[in-house]
Amino acid sequence: SKVANKSSVPVLIVSLIEIPPYFHLLPCFHKVIAANGPNAIDNFLSCGKMDKISLGGRMNYLTLMYWHLGTILPAAAIGGMLLARTKGTSLHRLFGKIYMLLMLVTSALTLFMRAEVGPTLFNHFGFIHLFSLLVLISVPRAYIAARSHNVRSHKYSMVGVYIGAVLLAGAFTLMPGRYLHGLLLS
Repeated sequence: SKVANKSSVPVLIVSLIEIPPYFHLLPCFHKVIAANGPNAIDNFLSCGKMDKISLGGRMNYLTLMYWHLGTILPAAAIGGMLLARTKGTSLHRLFGKIYMLLMLVTSALTLFMRAEVGPTLFNHFGFIHLFSLLVLISVPRAYIAARSHNVRSHKYSMVGVYIGAVLLAGAFTLMPGRYLHGLLLS
């Protein structure tokens, strides 16, 4: 493996500027750059290399995607069940907490996944990440509303999360260039 030397320092600095700001905080970041070169993170985040490059043996893009699918699929099923069944029961409260936790975890995971379709901010965040922000804001709001017996606010927050972050975001994953489009529709 390559080790960064004096001649690679300017390249390293340039590559740090182009990488989303939070990656330099990861403990293994500098080891990944030293071992895989200045394009390591771009290679890690690109579909072509996502199964080969990982952040120091932690999580690569493909692993994040599987975790995302493993949390969003049960959340979609539970959310649909919650919308269809009687509200306010102990079963609704139990599955509602599970649904909220799954949605928070899946939205946090997606923030580490680079947008592969459309324009990006910091060469990482795309329009699809707005759904993650919707979840991170609406789920705690819905929980607080439910705890304070504000049924109307809870209802609108949860319906908004389900329609926006599950149904619409799910539809966007079937766009050309996205993994699920290639898996299911090609």
